[in-house]
Amino acid sequence: MGKFVRAGAAMSAGVAGTALLATGAPAALAASNATTAADLEHGSSSPGTRATTGVGQAVAPAFGLGKHMTESLNPTSIPADGASTSQVTADVFTFQRINGQKTRVPASCFSNVVFTSSDPGETIGATSLSGPGTYTATITASTTPGQATITAKCPVIGGTLFAHATLTQTGPMIGVIVTPSSIRADGKSTSTGTCTVTNSSGKPKPGDTVTFTSSDSGEKFSAVTDHGDGTYSVIINASKAVETATITCTDTTVDPHLSATASLTQTSGPSAVQVAVPATGSASTTAGVVGALFMALGGGLFATARRCRRLANRLPG
Repeated sequence: MGKFVRAGAAMSAGVAGTALLATGAPAALAASNATTAADLEHGSSSPGTRATTGVGQAVAPAFGLGKHMTESLNPTSIPADGASTSQVTADVFTFQRINGQKTRVPASCFSNVVFTSSDPGETIGATSLSGPGTYTATITASTTPGQATITAKCPVIGGTLFAHATLTQTGPMIGVIVTPSSIRADGKSTSTGTCTVTNSSGKPKPGDTVTFTSSDSGEKFSAVTDHGDGTYSVIINASKAVETATITCTDTTVDPHLSATASLTQTSGPSAVQVAVPATGSASTTAGVVGALFMALGGGLFATARRCRRLANRLPG
């Protein structure tokens, strides 16, 4: 039946997978186009063997042909506005020895590359072949901020090539601070709560409906002031509860609503006089406390009397 050798991609341009030639094929064709497994980077020595290619990519069984695929996004970050777009590109290639040099050569898939996203809200248009071994598609953003994994799948004879890229979708952001972050729980001390809102492009977002709430129902808020620069503020009046309350700022204009939280600590004020009395008092303990008080008072009076006497002695006559 004769031996089989692998044929180079130059011979099978536009055809996916590996072409096999019998040794009985025309000598000129075999001599000009055939390559061996040693000429292919990452090439498997036997059909049906998996081989790792590139960064975290794998070649499923494809008769041992060392095909590679890379994926890129332009841009890599878009607003989560349901309208912005990014172009995804998958490049399929292999390596051959040409004039003794290892050369990257475009390759092809058995059928079109299929692009998918881990974000079901994103839409991906039809894949087009924009050049030899280059497949592109347009991704339209969803309205969910975060990171989505874009996967490219390239069917080849005997398996599939995979590649992955990460698309970041930015959305409106909100933050809140309270100044000062600690006040007395006296029912009249105040703190200022300030909320900052930006749109999906990171620009200030004035004109939204922003509310403030507290986990302490005793705290009271003034009306919200929109400063016209993406910041919103309120005056928070303390309750009389000694605790740490959670202050929540919510932008109800966007859907879904955006919220941020900060902590406001309410402390008790210092007492004018603090006397520690033992829990189990006795007559001797009580006498000791009373005696100490009298000694303190008596000592003070005695000192005052001495000062008065010294002043009197200095007066003339």
